[in-house]
Amino acid sequence: MDKNKILAEQNIEQVVKWKWDIVCNCKYRDGNWEIFNWESDTPQPSREEIEAEIPNYQTVLDNEATAKEEAKVEKANLKASAKAKLIAGEALTEAEANTIVL
Repeated sequence: MDKNKILAEQNIEQVVKWKWDIVCNCKYRDGNWEIFNWESDTPQPSREEIEAEIPNYQTVLDNEATAKEEAKVEKANLKASAKAKLIAGEALTEAEANTIVL
């Protein structure tokens, strides 16, 4: 597993913020969590409701990570293409030109 990967199950506060748009604070101990501060008049969802949303939020996190990685690869590809075209004396696309630092 990627050591930088964000795990939803270890970030219950983020799951709650994403799903219910409410700020809370949790205590984590031995793989378990407990909400100790619920900053809303809205009733707190049950543990089961929150845990049911963990896989959904993990999908969101994974999709964001994939999109960032794809953007990084695309930028590297554009940069390589721009370099090859410059060496060959060919015209660059606007996207390729935007990768050049002057």
